[in-house]
Amino acid sequence: MIRQEDQYPENTCAVAGNPGAHGEPASRKLYIVERKGSFSDEWIEYCSKAGVDFETVNPYRSDLVSKIRDGAAFLWHWRHDSYKDQLFARQLFSALASTSIRTYPDIQTCWHFDDKVAQKYVFEVAGLPAAKSHVFYDQASADAWLQTCSYPVVFKLRGGAGALNVRLARTRAEARKLVRKAFGTGFPYFERWEIFKQSIWRARRDRSPRSMAAVFYHLGRSLLPSIRDESDLHPREIGYAYFQEFIPDNRFDDRLVVVGDFCFAVRRFCRTGDFRASGSGLKSYEPDAFPKASIELAFRLADTLKMQSVAIDLVYTANGEPMVVEISFGCVTSVYPGYFDRSGAWHDGETSMPVKILEGLIASVGLPPKSM
Repeated sequence: MIRQEDQYPENTCAVAGNPGAHGEPASRKLYIVERKGSFSDEWIEYCSKAGVDFETVNPYRSDLVSKIRDGAAFLWHWRHDSYKDQLFARQLFSALASTSIRTYPDIQTCWHFDDKVAQKYVFEVAGLPAAKSHVFYDQASADAWLQTCSYPVVFKLRGGAGALNVRLARTRAEARKLVRKAFGTGFPYFERWEIFKQSIWRARRDRSPRSMAAVFYHLGRSLLPSIRDESDLHPREIGYAYFQEFIPDNRFDDRLVVVGDFCFAVRRFCRTGDFRASGSGLKSYEPDAFPKASIELAFRLADTLKMQSVAIDLVYTANGEPMVVEISFGCVTSVYPGYFDRSGAWHDGETSMPVKILEGLIASVGLPPKSM
């Protein structure tokens, strides 16, 4: 084992590998960004057991490209909530698209990650059934639309997960207040008070020492602006207003995750008194709950957008038609009790989403996936 930096240890295993998409790579090595709690946990475990040659790398080093340019593939499960990742990850993967290095995610998979405004245009161009969205780049246009729209309406910032940065405007007055702030002082990417309220919900749900400690930490951050962490480095969201159609009577949403020919599914239930299911932690994986139309839509979206992996959040109209709310290349849940194939048939048995991603990437550079 070779360690160059404590935060990003570099590890080397037995050799395997082959060509990339744009020519012959100089080596057969995979380069993996290691981050505890991310897909990298399972990628590293798989490579170590299967004898796949890999190294872990620090994505923030200035000489990253020279470090990985001889590799067969580069894998980085980058974060939506890291200001550093948001600064350059898309640009990095866009640049690597012209090289022989296969990447996960590729730029087609991640360019619209954590950007609901970008996804609005993606869904419209692709003709996908999605909750209707409206975006405005000046206050006058937004105010004019508020005169004619139906209420309630959902107000969102471009980024955020776990129900953060999502508000329900029940009246025109509430919506106008949000618009004035959007074109005035703007919104912090992480609203401290909202995070504090969510920490209380998690503490009540989990009843663990860790969740209780989080309550006190976020209470302190809410009351004392001088307590700062990395989240405070995100720029404020300002100069636009994004609204999405409110589809009523949904007590849950369905998250379908597609990797190649595999579709994983989880149903997420709303908190009591809340229209948002994301971040509740109330989940079910019963395969009979998921309509075949939703599975078909998930595969169609993944194919149409040419994404290596995609987590799709769906809600349902009064007629039971699935509607896309938003998408992401990654998600929190990585291991599922089974999966649907393209015919809609269910296959029982614990299956890892990150492993399927890795196996697909290994096969794309000429290595057959190992039997684990």
